[in-house]
Amino acid sequence: MIDYVQVGLKISKYRRELNMTQDDLADKVFVTRQALSKWENGSSVPSTDVLINLSNIFNTNIEDLLCLDETIDIDKNDIFKGHSREYVIKNILNGTLKIDVDNVLYLLSPQERMMVVKMVKENKLKVNTDDFKKKLTDNELKFYEGEKMSNYYKKETIQGLSCYTEIKEEDVKRLLNEGVDVIEKKEDGTIIHLTKDASQDKENINEKYEKFADKAQEFTSKINDVVNDVAKKTAEIGKKVGDSMADSIKWTSANIKANQAYQDFKHDDSRDKNSKSAKLLKVLPFMDDDDIHEIFLDLINSDESLKDVNIMAFMPFLSDEDCDELFMKAIQDGNNTYNPSTIAPFVSEECLSQVVDKYINGEYPNLDIDSLYPFLDSKDIKRVFHHIINKKDVEQ
Repeated sequence: MIDYVQVGLKISKYRRELNMTQDDLADKVFVTRQALSKWENGSSVPSTDVLINLSNIFNTNIEDLLCLDETIDIDKNDIFKGHSREYVIKNILNGTLKIDVDNVLYLLSPQERMMVVKMVKENKLKVNTDDFKKKLTDNELKFYEGEKMSNYYKKETIQGLSCYTEIKEEDVKRLLNEGVDVIEKKEDGTIIHLTKDASQDKENINEKYEKFADKAQEFTSKINDVVNDVAKKTAEIGKKVGDSMADSIKWTSANIKANQAYQDFKHDDSRDKNSKSAKLLKVLPFMDDDDIHEIFLDLINSDESLKDVNIMAFMPFLSDEDCDELFMKAIQDGNNTYNPSTIAPFVSEECLSQVVDKYINGEYPNLDIDSLYPFLDSKDIKRVFHHIINKKDVEQ
């Protein structure tokens, strides 16, 4: 991606080397001095055509002018110094900027923070979990921990006690084949294959006691030990599963309330974008993936109740697939629904690369490709420029 600030510094450096004023260079590329000043201070970058002209004036290539092949260091103590914000955030999210994320959260906007939380939640960004959670707001923490509880647990022995650890459904068959004990928590709350019934164990032992009356005294202590041990283990397991069920019940209750709040939201006639976005943000952390996908479908189908919502507030909660699909719809609709550059920070590199492919193949002739440069991979930026340069050569 392009670092606006570094590009601006490069333009300023080359201009000064040619002893040109901003007015001189602005006249050569047919823009105002104010526009050139914005480029040099990193507020924006020139359009594709102007960048090609500048590379000719400076006798360099696009790769050099856009710093595409340069390794740019970021000061961990001042991450935004000398760099565009988009560039730094992108490097945080893709893990190339090796910093303690929890130490810079306070520097990020609410949307940027949610982007980070989403990446951490999906295990795409490594952090110290305990330190990270301490820095989150209540809503961010609810979103981070808001995944539904699993219905399956595997049996483990910890310090002599049987414990059950949450597992994914797709791992159940493999674990059973490996001889690992597994329990299933049904939707009605019943537990299947939790542990042996303590009373059954006691009954079997009592039968042995009666059969070997001459050893009654010896077995008495063993009976008590076994019963107590089974009871202790059962109580421990029951507590762990009970706690998990309690968490699940709390989550379900919050989820139901959130869904009701969303239905109320849809019937809100307010046209205040900030107010509506704030209301939506209050319920999204409590909604599960399926419910959020339903809202996504409302977005795709241009639901009237969502047209006044700030799309940036909603994007961090969408799945990667839904982000990509919404972006492609915005591209195909030609900005009639949502601005593609607004959605682009949340889109996968694969999807962005596919858009570049289609742009080069002529499928999106009206696409404002310049607006996507901050989010494109360096290889894709090079492909775009080489395509445009070759196209100009053919036309000439």
